[in-house]
Amino acid sequence: IEVRSADSNTPTLVVAMAALYKGVLKMVFGGKPLEIRISRQDGLWGITRSEILLPAYRTLKAMEAEGIAIGVRSPLVRRYLSYLVAVAEDALTSDEATCLAPFAAILEHQRNVGDVISEMARRIEPAGQNTISASAAATVSLFVAEQYLDDINGGSQLLDMIRHGVG
Repeated sequence: IEVRSADSNTPTLVVAMAALYKGVLKMVFGGKPLEIRISRQDGLWGITRSEILLPAYRTLKAMEAEGIAIGVRSPLVRRYLSYLVAVAEDALTSDEATCLAPFAAILEHQRNVGDVISEMARRIEPAGQNTISASAAATVSLFVAEQYLDDINGGSQLLDMIRHGVG
């Protein structure tokens, strides 16, 4: 789930990010104060009505390393993010929860916006070695702008490419 900077994501992803935060915050702060504990067991975390169980430090470091290396293709990262999306979904109204659909698609198909942009760059200039020519970069920039405009106008081209790849 790509939420590093809201100012560089599409409106649909910005709304998904807001829904995720709202749902998780509603769960965490919506009732009585919750006890916060750090898990002593790797791979164990959760939020209940009485406590927040944070992942163990080794689990966090593993998620960090895998998130950097392979992103949402990491089973550990995907399990953690899927859990947070489910927590948010449970705390939101059904209308609000529909805003989480882009994150569900990213997690299900194990591809994010960066993956789509990278795939497009490789299609334009397949022989590149982590660099592309100025003309290819301009084409990729135009592609990103077109996806942003499509999203503003209610389209779903970017989500379709997350689900099915660049066509």
